[in-house]
Amino acid sequence: MTQLIKRLSEPKSLVFVGILYTVFITIIFLMPTQDLPKSNVEWADKIIHITIHTVLSLLWLLYFYVHDKKGTNFRKQIIWVLTFCVVYGIIIEILQQVFTASRTADILDVCANAIGTFLGLALFWSVKNKFKI
Repeated sequence: MTQLIKRLSEPKSLVFVGILYTVFITIIFLMPTQDLPKSNVEWADKIIHITIHTVLSLLWLLYFYVHDKKGTNFRKQIIWVLTFCVVYGIIIEILQQVFTASRTADILDVCANAIGTFLGLALFWSVKNKFKI
């Protein structure tokens, strides 16, 4: 198990997981809504957006942190990751409006995406500081 965690924390593995996750959520975000499970929970859509973007930013922050072991450029990389995740969320909403018949762009989804992105940063910092990685 330790070997698996060590292998997964290598930059090559992290970038692969990050790319795979980004492609996967792009496909999910652009699927017709009738192909997705329904929920009776109020605001479930926003909770899902927050969760997805929390994981997205967390994965990419972890990759850049491990990739830049000296930490010399990590502040710039944090800004890059946050910008990427927020812009990605905006682009996805535009693509949903333009290229899907059953989805529309929603400013509240953009807000949920941004909240998830910054929640991922907060989670990253708390884990980093708690485990002193």
